[in-house]
Amino acid sequence: MHEKMFNRIQKAHMTDCDNIADFEVLKKCAADVGLDVEQWAKDFRSDKVKQMFDEDLHLAYRYGVNSVPTLIANGKYKLTGAQRYETLLRWIEQIK
Repeated sequence: MHEKMFNRIQKAHMTDCDNIADFEVLKKCAADVGLDVEQWAKDFRSDKVKQMFDEDLHLAYRYGVNSVPTLIANGKYKLTGAQRYETLLRWIEQIK
C-alpha cells in the first residue's frame, strides 16, 4: 500500500493542490487507496511511528540530506537531484 498511498499523496499535492500537511487531506488519501482509515489514523498518531520518523530525520540530517531525491549508498556515497539513467549507472559503478 506504500506505493498507492505515496502516489495518492503526490496527486493531492501536485495535481489537486491540497495541503498535504493537513491531517484530513492525508486521511482522505488513505480512504481513497482503500486503507482501514481508523487503523491508519491510530498508526499515524502512534508513539512508535513518531519514533521511527524521528530516527529517519536524524539519519537524513547525519547524511546531509536536504533535497529530494537524494540517494545514499553504503552510508557514505550521496547523489542528489534528478539524474539521467546513465549518470545513475556511473554512480552505481563507482560505489561498487
